[in-house]
Amino acid sequence: GDNYVDQYQAGNGNEARSLQNGNDNQAFQEQYQDDNYSKITQGNGQVLGNIATSIQNGFDNSSLINQRANGNMSMVDQTGNGQVSVVNQNAPLNGSPAATSGSNTATIIQRNANVSLTAQIQKAAATKVHNF
Repeated sequence: GDNYVDQYQAGNGNEARSLQNGNDNQAFQEQYQDDNYSKITQGNGQVLGNIATSIQNGFDNSSLINQRANGNMSMVDQTGNGQVSVVNQNAPLNGSPAATSGSNTATIIQRNANVSLTAQIQKAAATKVHNF
């Protein structure tokens, strides 16, 4: 537990993946441009829970967050057309049911492509999410 991941990608066709086990983990992924894929998997989270954040700006991006057990928080913020977001909490790993469940929070924000994000706004949004 107590792991921290911070991934940033700019460009097309990128993949960002992170896998964390234990409690009190944090994962932050930011992707800018088109056809990007983000996946965060966090196991256990029995005591303190985990935090997962995915920020995507562009077209046809996909975000997947899987969190096991209880006390988890997830946040997805996508700007652009053709976005897909899936958040699965209390997710079983390896087919096993989660040991405990509940007390999870998920927030998904999807905006259209008419919103322009400058570099300053991107950084401000990322800072705001990191203080989530």
